[in-house]
Amino acid sequence: MNVYDISGNAYVIGQGGMGLQTKKNNSGLVTEFLAVAQSYLNRNSLEYKDGDTIMYKSTETNGIDCSTYTWLCLMGYDYESTPYYTHQYKNPSAWKGNTDFEWAINPMEYKNSRYADGSNPTEVVRVSAQIGRWMAERSQIVPIDNGFIDVQPGDIVFWARKDSQTGDWVRPTWYKNINHVGIVLMKEDAPNTYVDSGGTTRNWDKTKYPYKHQIIDVRVETPPCQTLHWLEEGQEDATNVYLNNVNTVAMVCRPDFGALSQSTT
Repeated sequence: MNVYDISGNAYVIGQGGMGLQTKKNNSGLVTEFLAVAQSYLNRNSLEYKDGDTIMYKSTETNGIDCSTYTWLCLMGYDYESTPYYTHQYKNPSAWKGNTDFEWAINPMEYKNSRYADGSNPTEVVRVSAQIGRWMAERSQIVPIDNGFIDVQPGDIVFWARKDSQTGDWVRPTWYKNINHVGIVLMKEDAPNTYVDSGGTTRNWDKTKYPYKHQIIDVRVETPPCQTLHWLEEGQEDATNVYLNNVNTVAMVCRPDFGALSQSTT
């Protein structure tokens, strides 16, 4: 079975799953990518709109959600390069990768390529699960069953969510039940203690999670919509709904947009 890149070219499936074999990210280009991601922080003009954003249906210039934010970053558009800043609407079909960055992805090319099973996409990548499937077949899947040891800044994290009352997946028909996406901003040694969501200081189990990964994403309705939190938060926090498998990390992918994932010494 072949996997296809965004131009429809087939390449061999790498060891350990779909995608290219693991490479180190070029640190300079990751810095560029994360600078784009951070440019959206503390922007009170952004309004959370689930599904109805500048990348989809809305002709307004303030709507954002997690997938719109992630795609804009992957395409190389910082806050001041978008309608959020210019207040000039742009048809989503006109969005292309920013040629100022060699790593910028052009999601419009997705419609001209295929899935690994040979089927054709029916629409431009838009929601988190579509981004997840796109990346799973055209990027690198990072192992997550070892305490997130291999997760690096610049990686893309996908979550799945269950209803806290019924236990049913919120998005049962979406790829891997994915309903949320964010970007890894920072990786550092885990602390000895942490403060949980209830304000209690607890010990951090470093044998389980040796590192602390800071995530940047859009997940709250009150401006500013973009937030900073940490990947292990739900895993370590006994008061968090992750404990009951309401939210789970479904997948982590490392963008493989050419030079960004080239090995460095």
